[in-house]
Amino acid sequence: MSGHNPYAPTQASLKSAENVPAAGGLWRDENRLIVAHGATFPHRCVKCNEPSEPPQKVHKVYWHHPAIYILVFGYVILYIIVALIARRSAEINPGLCEEHQERRRLWIVIGWFGSIGGAIAVLVLGHFLNFDGWLRVVLAIIVCFSFAILGIVKSRVLYPRRIDDRYARLLGADERFLASLPQFMVL
Repeated sequence: MSGHNPYAPTQASLKSAENVPAAGGLWRDENRLIVAHGATFPHRCVKCNEPSEPPQKVHKVYWHHPAIYILVFGYVILYIIVALIARRSAEINPGLCEEHQERRRLWIVIGWFGSIGGAIAVLVLGHFLNFDGWLRVVLAIIVCFSFAILGIVKSRVLYPRRIDDRYARLLGADERFLASLPQFMVL
């Protein structure tokens, strides 16, 4: 009988920061953080350089060339298909201190409750203010998307500027964290 259990979770679902190769592979290049694929972040907050709270979750970030956004103006479905095919990804595990973890959670909550609650509030208030039905719906959609985008933008930790076969170039790291890293040298 083989040792394979068909009901066991996949190995990918068990991935954590401990499964990523040893530390190293992080550099700075002006305001960008350069991360070699498979590198592990130090146990410091990328927003303030204070000690980070364990565990450092592994996140996957995606990037595609900005020229692909031109397809949005022509045909959104085509853009989605091309972006999914052409995108590059990197796995990162940036650390956050307790203060920045709480701030991130707060923006996630603001994004969710603001988008849902704001849309409902606009629909209800629009009824009492005698707005036309279509105007209430349009305002509710605008409020919903505005809070969702605000929550996404304010809660992100690091975001890709470019990803290639060897490195991920990320923005969003604090200058104090970047100052603690060696300068990136092109070989």
